[in-house]
Amino acid sequence: MKKIILIILISQVLTACVSVATQRYETLNDLMQSWIGSSEEKLINKWGLPDKSYTLTNGNKIISYENLVHPGRYCDEKFMLEKGIIVKWGQSGCNLKLSNAKKISQDIPIPQPTL
Repeated sequence: MKKIILIILISQVLTACVSVATQRYETLNDLMQSWIGSSEEKLINKWGLPDKSYTLTNGNKIISYENLVHPGRYCDEKFMLEKGIIVKWGQSGCNLKLSNAKKISQDIPIPQPTL
């Protein structure tokens, strides 16, 4: 009976180790990518009014949010909108870890900025 319990215990520990190795924490890039396909209205309802807004000659719009990270250093998050829908994103100076990052599959590649 002790051997069976020991075998079960060891298998559970090994399973836990495998699941930790196959996950990673969500990054800012994952969060930014999750806005693709969302409306400008939805983003503004969640993040508030943007700090800057530009309308391009083709009618597309770029909105940006600036956050002071450290004195003299800003995090700039930008979104491109086509007909009110987010189609691209970019960020600079935002080497931040999310405070409430979820664990997600390590098989999901970290998205790269498209703007």
